[in-house]
Amino acid sequence: MNLKKRKLILVISLSILLIFFILITLKKKNDIHIALVCPLSGEYASEGKSLLNGVRLYIDDLNAKGGISGKKIVLDIFDDKNDPATAKARALEIAEQDHAVAVIGHYDSPCSVVGGT
Repeated sequence: MNLKKRKLILVISLSILLIFFILITLKKKNDIHIALVCPLSGEYASEGKSLLNGVRLYIDDLNAKGGISGKKIVLDIFDDKNDPATAKARALEIAEQDHAVAVIGHYDSPCSVVGGT
C-alpha cells in the first residue's frame, strides 16, 4: 500500500473516531458547551467584543430554533487579552473544566499557537 493510501486511511479513521467521541459526549450532557476565547480587555477589546456579539447572535438564533438535537447551546466566555501567556492559561482552564465540545478563538496567531499546544 502506498503512502498516500495509508495517509488517507489514517485521516478517515481519525475522523470517524472524532465523530464517535463527539456523539458520545453530546449524549452524556444536557447542554452543549462551546468556549469562546478572545480579547475582551486590552488593546483589541473592541475586536473581541465584536466577535463575541456575532457568536452570541448565532447561538441565540440556534437556541431559538431548538438548539442542536434539542439541546441548548451554552457559550462559555474567556478573555485572553490577546496575550499569549493569558491565552495559554485560558486554554488550560477550558481543558480542565471539560465542558466545551468546541473552542472558538483566539483572535490572532500567537495566541492560537500557544492556546493549541
